[in-house]
Amino acid sequence: MKRFRITLSYDGTAYHGFQRQRIGQTTVQSTLEQTLSKIANVRVSVFSSGRTDAGVHARVQAVHTNLPEKWEHTEALQSALNSLLPSDIRILKAEIMPDHFHALRDAKKKMYVYFINPQPVQNPVLARYSWHLRFPLDWNAMAQAGQAFVGRHDFKAFAAADHSAKTTVRTIESFEWGTLVVPGFGGNTGLGYFKVVGQGFLKNMVRIMVGSLVRVGAGKAPVDSIARALISGQRNQAGSTAPPHGLWLWDVLY
Repeated sequence: MKRFRITLSYDGTAYHGFQRQRIGQTTVQSTLEQTLSKIANVRVSVFSSGRTDAGVHARVQAVHTNLPEKWEHTEALQSALNSLLPSDIRILKAEIMPDHFHALRDAKKKMYVYFINPQPVQNPVLARYSWHLRFPLDWNAMAQAGQAFVGRHDFKAFAAADHSAKTTVRTIESFEWGTLVVPGFGGNTGLGYFKVVGQGFLKNMVRIMVGSLVRVGAGKAPVDSIARALISGQRNQAGSTAPPHGLWLWDVLY
């Protein structure tokens, strides 16, 4: 058996998140494991760089697993998987790694991107991949407020109530807001994005960060509300949890 790192991308719309769940719920992990088991003729488990919630997408996700040596021709492994997986999951790369490699423990940083489409009418092409808001946002206020996230902080106020982390202290290395212009019906659509890079994230953390910033951008909370929520450690001091379909696991850095 050899240790493999498999890099994949997926549209999370049809899945109950990445992680394997109880019987009857389709997840990215269970779908990938079933496909790997079929081509390897043994039961295969994969270990990921992290979980994504139901409806969240991944431009890049990484897993590791052990497979028989006959799959050391990694291009053949990639081709076999892509021929059997559903079209909303694709293997970008397969590579042989040292036996000690671990997709989660060896990950140095993760990058998440959240897309927002603040337009009177939703562009249907973007509906599955961005949060549609019918009101404009003050991007400058959001950018200013979001700088409070950068650094090492206790993110208890920005974690789901049912999180299972031993500590809520996390380090955010960078944060930025930006806008893209994409073709839209009746003119061009301005698509906003929130990009954050950190060493680790709590359950729903990025989505609560986005919801809190949107509250600032909509004029419903002052710019310093983010900093005050961090200090308080109280979930009710932060904003709502943004919907999952605007969130992308953008990259995993090793």
